[in-house]
Amino acid sequence: DQTAMRWCCVDPEEWVKSVDFDKFPRSDTRNLLVLEDLGRGGSGKVWLAATKSAVCVLKYSNKASKESLEIEKSYWSNVYPQFENSTAVEMWSGSFALRMAHFSPIAIERRLKFREAIRSLLIESFQEKGYIHVDVRWRNMGVYKLGGVETPVLYDLVTLKSYDANKHERWVDSAMDNLYPDAPLVGFQDLAVSDV
Repeated sequence: DQTAMRWCCVDPEEWVKSVDFDKFPRSDTRNLLVLEDLGRGGSGKVWLAATKSAVCVLKYSNKASKESLEIEKSYWSNVYPQFENSTAVEMWSGSFALRMAHFSPIAIERRLKFREAIRSLLIESFQEKGYIHVDVRWRNMGVYKLGGVETPVLYDLVTLKSYDANKHERWVDSAMDNLYPDAPLVGFQDLAVSDV
């Protein structure tokens, strides 16, 4: 009952034809191909992984803690109930990881299109559920298809804090101010304090 990740070299043009980026691997998947190192942030290390036909992300906690991954998973269930079956804390290659859906990054030329949807997301999925996200940056956003419509999602939920109307009345406006359309996915102005 072991799980394993394996590095692989694939022909990207051929592989992209066979994989569905909006499809999550089955829950009984035991082997994943590691395709790309997606980077390290203040809370963990993230890898893009896949089966022959589906894609996911594996996040390993910097704290090497199953508990911190379980907390982030619970945030996913509360903020995005539609992804509850797509998030799981599992043992991969001897360490606990949060397996979750992959979301396509929002290209610079498409960012203006999503600004109002992002504002609604911050209010409806976070504030109205009692949370604020303290690292609202393009690097923590992606899109997924819901009923054929591209919908934004804000991830790296380990940075959630409890919403307090007295302290956070302008948090959505402040978060939106950070999302100027031509900001790079990662750059000096896009780094969180925990990254410096």
